Amino acid sequence: MNWYKKAQFENLSIGEISKQYDILQEKYLKFLYKEKPLPEKERIEMEETGNLLNQAGEIYKEHLNTQRPFAEQLIQKGEAYKVNPHLFTEYHNTGNISQGAYDDYKTKKGIEWLGSPDKYPIVVNKNNYNGEIIEFRKKDEKLRYTQKDPKDPTGWDFLRDENRDLIYMSDEQMKEQGLPLYETMITAFNSNGEPIGWVSNEFGADGVWVVEEYQGKGIGTDLLHEFRKQFKPGRKIGQMTNSGRNMTRSYHKKLVQEALKEGKDIPMEILQEYELV
Repeated sequence: MNWYKKAQFENLSIGEISKQYDILQEKYLKFLYKEKPLPEKERIEMEETGNLLNQAGEIYKEHLNTQRPFAEQLIQKGEAYKVNPHLFTEYHNTGNISQGAYDDYKTKKGIEWLGSPDKYPIVVNKNNYNGEIIEFRKKDEKLRYTQKDPKDPTGWDFLRDENRDLIYMSDEQMKEQGLPLYETMITAFNSNGEPIGWVSNEFGADGVWVVEEYQGKGIGTDLLHEFRKQFKPGRKIGQMTNSGRNMTRSYHKKLVQEALKEGKDIPMEILQEYELV
């Protein structure tokens, strides 16, 4: 770290530097969106803001690099509340998806194929969102998993009985491997019994959708939270849109808040990032 960086940030914790980075970035973007050319005073201020933004970013990046080797271990142990939010999202994000990929699901009409609440007899949870009770429900269908042939080095062959029928895992085997016993998809219904969102296993990734008029209430985050209780903590969320990345951060904050209520030891920098101190 050179002297100029140290002069600007030496009295700040890494959590405070992260907050400063967000503030500087927002300020810098405002300059970018202004009509050009900028007056001389604003041009100089923009340049100074950009320099500080780069410095804060470099320091924060150096800090993340020291934590990165341990982040995956903590997440897989179920201690994600000890992991920096950026590293948590980095771990779970396996690729990018266009923000418009799910435009068909923006309205209640677009997801009415999900059906009515009676198709989902298990009430997972219900919460009040801005004065309206939303229910999370799921089916009670039993899942089945085929047993892989331990002699097959490719891992693609499965065990079969004398009739060549596939052999399925027992409940005990499923539990040993941390596999859910029942259908994992969760559907959210509004007070009128209309589906307004759902979360499901999309080819090994966690897919979450909430119709536009119900977004911004925390429903998507809560759906993801309930869904992931069914799996081992190290399971990756998968490819994400920009909204998906924001939701992943909100989900991480929820894990931190839960750990805080349980009296667990949470690094100060994480509490500062989420303004929980």
